[in-house]
Amino acid sequence: MRSFRRTAVAMCALMVLLLAGPSCSSAPSKQIKKAEDPAILEWRREAERGDPSAQASLGDMYHVGLGVAQDYAEALRWYRKAAEQDNPNAQEAIGAMYERGHGVAQDYAEALRWYRKAAEHEHPDAQFYLGIMYEKGHGVAQDYAYAYMWLKLSASNDDAGPDGERFAEALDRVAKKMTPEQIAEGQRRAQEWISKNRDNPGGGPIK
Repeated sequence: MRSFRRTAVAMCALMVLLLAGPSCSSAPSKQIKKAEDPAILEWRREAERGDPSAQASLGDMYHVGLGVAQDYAEALRWYRKAAEQDNPNAQEAIGAMYERGHGVAQDYAEALRWYRKAAEHEHPDAQFYLGIMYEKGHGVAQDYAYAYMWLKLSASNDDAGPDGERFAEALDRVAKKMTPEQIAEGQRRAQEWISKNRDNPGGGPIK
């Protein structure tokens, strides 16, 4: 199973470096403007050298305004550089920007396309958001079986961490809208995807 950088963890770590504070329990403030801080410069140097993880992290900084002035266009520029190197964190972030209309015209179809790229790399958040889009019919025809499939994959993803409970709750909510036949189809699709894609040579039963 791949391990993904969780944006909140990365941002909290950077907050500590920037502010030398003892805690990072709240959302980052847009008022932080220490663009010349050595920590920021190091991230930028690595990003400019082509490191996709650094590029995705620099995109995060511009997206939320952490250490730099908030700039959606610049965030998208760095996310795209990372996404071109198949970085799933950047792919998921681009999907979120299109879904929410951050710096771009809101476009559910484009959001779905980027979420799918990251979801195929087992990014748990992307799998979750893809499931929600199938549930709501955003950018795609509403399909509860596919919604169930992606939500099941996100809830069973080893990288989901504390979000796994939220993903499982969404799965339960969708299941209540479905017939037994639809649930069986969603389970079949999820198991088939795992057998073909997950780092599980034996293709064992989904959790």
